[in-house]
Amino acid sequence: MLCEKCGQNLQDDSQFCVACGTEVVKKEASEATIDVRFCMQCGQKLLEDSVFCPSCGVQAPQGDELIGDERFCIDCGQKLLGDSQFCFSCGAKAADVEEPKVEEKAPAKEPPPKVEPAKKEDIKPEPEPSIPPPLEPIDKPQEEISETKPTQNSQGQRKLVIALGVTIVILLAIVAAFVIITVFGERSGSRNEIRIEGHDPDDVIGGGYFVHRVANGHLNNHRNITVGAAFESYFSNRSWVHFMDGDSNQIVSFTGDMLLNADIIVIEIMFQFTWDESSFEPIGLTSNGIWQEHNFMMELLDHIMTVTTQ
Repeated sequence: MLCEKCGQNLQDDSQFCVACGTEVVKKEASEATIDVRFCMQCGQKLLEDSVFCPSCGVQAPQGDELIGDERFCIDCGQKLLGDSQFCFSCGAKAADVEEPKVEEKAPAKEPPPKVEPAKKEDIKPEPEPSIPPPLEPIDKPQEEISETKPTQNSQGQRKLVIALGVTIVILLAIVAAFVIITVFGERSGSRNEIRIEGHDPDDVIGGGYFVHRVANGHLNNHRNITVGAAFESYFSNRSWVHFMDGDSNQIVSFTGDMLLNADIIVIEIMFQFTWDESSFEPIGLTSNGIWQEHNFMMELLDHIMTVTTQ
């Protein structure tokens, strides 16, 4: 519901306008179903019996005044008056109404300042540039020229070069010692290499390979002599045998005669390789076919390796 005087939106049960205070006249239900009209000047919604627009005060068209030039609303098709800016039926703005364009005025240009010509008496001649006299060479006596002292930076560089040279000499000495030890070690090893008759050192399947590894190998704490060299010096009637036990371990057995208190004793010593065949160790010893304790075996081997090294 709208106020008839100012057009303010009001609640249905309002008795006075909240904007202008005009008493609200409630119409009957038959008058409530009226067509909505709009002001053709500003587009304000009008009541059916409004004579003037409550927003801009322009008189609302009544009856035959709606008939004018052939202009129509582009939204609802209602015929418009010649000077209508809004449709009185739907309130849409007329399509041929253009908004006024505001012309921008260019800023006024200021006239350039007048430059007065300089008078002759005000012009001063420029001074000629002065040329300095040539410099005479300065002869310094030789004794006045002091020698430059070395700076801290040069001293640090000298120390660094000396330290680097000493390090290189030490490294060369270590390399030379390693080469000498390697060469002489290989020669001594080749001289002491034991060849077991009847066993090919390259025969892996037949066991010659494992026999030669034990014969040319070393026991713990006795790196100066091989097992084969010690056994050749200590035992007589020597023999080597290779076999595999029930767990598929590589076993090398040595048998030799040993003289003890004018009696000849037959000693058999067995060596077993590890699972990856990288090393071996003694696992048992028999004396005249009788198994001996492990401690006895280790003491006898230590005695043999020590005596044959001396």
